[in-house]
Amino acid sequence: MKIALFGLFGIGNFGNDASLEAMLDFLRRARPDAVLTCICERPDIIENKFSIPCVPIHAAAPTGRRFQILNRLFLRVPRLLGLAFESSKRMRKFDLLFIPGTGILGDLMNRPHRTPLALLMWCIAARLRGVKIIFVSIGAGPIENPISRLLMVSAAKLAHYRSYRDQESKDFMRSMRVDVYNDSIFPDIVFGLPEDRSVDGVHQGKALTIGIGIMNYRGWWHEDEKLYDDYQKKMEHFAAWCLSVGHNVRILQCDVYDKVAVDRLLQAVKKRTREGGQEILFDEAADIHDLMRQIDQTDAVVATRFHTVVCALKLATPVISVGYGSKNDELMKSMGMGDFCQDIQCFDLEKLLSQFGELIAKRTSIRERVVEKNLSLRAQLSKQEAMLTSRFLE
Repeated sequence: MKIALFGLFGIGNFGNDASLEAMLDFLRRARPDAVLTCICERPDIIENKFSIPCVPIHAAAPTGRRFQILNRLFLRVPRLLGLAFESSKRMRKFDLLFIPGTGILGDLMNRPHRTPLALLMWCIAARLRGVKIIFVSIGAGPIENPISRLLMVSAAKLAHYRSYRDQESKDFMRSMRVDVYNDSIFPDIVFGLPEDRSVDGVHQGKALTIGIGIMNYRGWWHEDEKLYDDYQKKMEHFAAWCLSVGHNVRILQCDVYDKVAVDRLLQAVKKRTREGGQEILFDEAADIHDLMRQIDQTDAVVATRFHTVVCALKLATPVISVGYGSKNDELMKSMGMGDFCQDIQCFDLEKLLSQFGELIAKRTSIRERVVEKNLSLRAQLSKQEAMLTSRFLE
């Protein structure tokens, strides 16, 4: 059996790569004889990281000036034909096409001619070659650009199996007139990865260590510098407040794109580490496993990236979500943490301080509740794996 896995992997987003890793783990358990190939943005990175052959999502276009002129003149049709030919040629080698996890059916800072178009072309190629298309625990919506919406929804309609990581995603696809009657809801597949613990276990000392997962967020589809600046300043104020009341702060990064926000946060509060006795900590993380080990050294987390919140919940670490989409709120509600959410668009610092006080006061009971929820999530993921195995892998 020959299986392809498609996604935005290798771009520096730890959550995306963790989704790929979780699916690879499952496929290697279910079909150890299968030949696995990844269709991704950065084949060089994924080949080195996961030891599997890779092909690029986007077919290499001719670089000559004449082709570039023709491509613009004919509204990118020559480039489109090249992608169609390349995807069709490669797809004939496979039996199954998996799209594992991630918010693949959303257009966060993604133009129509990039991932939306590539996803549709690969799915069309799969259908034409008789390859089964399987979307597993994906996130869907929002899709702001109408062209991207047409491309992505068309790709989803070609699937032989679809499951979503939350009710919001399924409802979004229903609103796009996709027949979701036979579609299922299963947890984000990153919950299926093992929990990574720090070597020295629980942090020591009387001071609490608060993890802050900052994001370089500037809007969903159009850059909004004011939104970013307001959000960043509030996170800086929160970090400074934590230090001023005697907590240590550990900065968490879940995407290489966020390094600019991390650097600004560190620069803004670094002098307070000299004035007080507390520490502000940051260690470069290479992947989701490094991130989990860092979260394991914290007592509570405030984070924006979806998979930083996922990792905190996996480790039963009390967490407040300052999210940029309903996916964060849906996840937190499903874990009994709906009171500890905010929207980045209307982020309120005073409310955060109030939520934080309640989170710390209730952290023991929160941990116990989240541990129980994690057991349920893993059971649901096992159910999906059994379903996929019996339907596609036997």
